[in-house]
Formats: sequence, C-alpha cells, structure tokens
Amino acid sequence: KFVRLREYNIHTNPDCVYENDLKDCSDDMIDLVPQAVIPHPEYDSESSNQQHDIALIRIEQTPPFTDFLRSICLPEQNFESSATPGKKLSVSGWGRTDIFKDNLGPDVLSPIKLKLSLPYVEREKCSKTFRPWSFALGPGQMCAGGERAKDTCAGDSGSPLMSYDMKRAIWYITGIVSLGVR
Repeated sequence: KFVRLREYNIHTNPDCVYENDLKDCSDDMIDLVPQAVIPHPEYDSESSNQQHDIALIRIEQTPPFTDFLRSICLPEQNFESSATPGKKLSVSGWGRTDIFKDNLGPDVLSPIKLKLSLPYVEREKCSKTFRPWSFALGPGQMCAGGERAKDTCAGDSGSPLMSYDMKRAIWYITGIVSLGVR
C-alpha cells in the first residue's frame, strides 16, 4: 500500500490538460509508503453512524510543493459556527460516476480525478434528511450537497471537502467525505 501524490488520470503519465490549444502537464506522480496509519481512537467499524471514520497517514518525507501539489490550510474556527446555508464547498475524488459507465461499466471508479461544487447544508435540515435511515449526525460531522445529480459516491471517502476564502485567496479543509444517503 502507498500514498500517491500528483495524480490526475490513472491511465496516463504524465498527466496533461489541454486548454485553448495549450498543453499543461503535471509533474510525475509520487508513490510514498506510509510510515504509520493512525485511526481515530474512537472509530468503530461496526457502528452504523460512522462517526470518527478518519485516520491520519504519516509519511516519512515531505515532497516539494508545485503547481500540482500544494498544502491546504486548517480552519481557524469551527466551520459550522460561521457558515451560511448554501455556501459553496468543493470536493474532488476518483469515486464512482455515471460519466464513464457506458465505457467502463456502472461500478467502476473514475480513472480521472473529478471535482464538484456542493452547498453547505445546515445541521437541522441534514438531520431530517438522514432520519429515515436511523442515522444521527455526530458532533464532528456536517453535511454538504442535496442538489439533484450532484453528489460524492463510492470511492470518494477520504476526499477533502474544501472551502475557498476569496478575500485571502486561501483554500481551507472543511471536512472529509465519509458517507452519503445512497
């Protein structure tokens, strides 16, 4: 097992994007062997609510930051205390999608990292949504989404949920994708 950095399309290397007749290629991908995987001490794989479904991965070396590999800031305060309903958040990942189902089949993960904008959903509305599944939102959990045909899916767990501060031009980690209603 390894941690792969600077990956976009798992079928090509290097990864290149073409925009307006310009070719922009990323740096080569990096595979790093984790030194340690540290699950949350309160994580319970048998629990239906998946609270504390998170782990830290310690890597030995810090790779150099480039246009294709950057750090992300931790929030200065609890996001929910300052968020307004509908605030746009971003998520990216290689989860299952309908885009490739005709070519690759319905249960295949995306070979290309996809990104999506989702609105923040206030706790009360989210709790009502999850009630039919007997799921209770934990104190460290929040919701984003609720728009038709826009969602994270199987394979996106662990992906970052991010917010952008336009005044400071800084990305913040707001949450981590864990589960959904489907």
